[in-house]
Amino acid sequence: MLRMSSYSRGDVVLVGFVFSDESGSKLRPAVVVSGAGYHRARQEMVVAAIEASRTALSVYPEARLAVRI
Repeated sequence: MLRMSSYSRGDVVLVGFVFSDESGSKLRPAVVVSGAGYHRARQEMVVAAIEASRTALSVYPEARLAVRI
């Protein structure tokens, strides 16, 4: 297992997101939004799921620019 300090804000990681009915989980990409200070103080990190659909990207083309990898 990697230490929290191994991750930096903006890193893309795979996270096991639990289904809403708690019947299982699936690995999905997420971006780390918490910073180094947060990681030093806690053994956790804050992530945001990365989701996109072709419909969303066609309606909001600027969304492609919102995620920095």
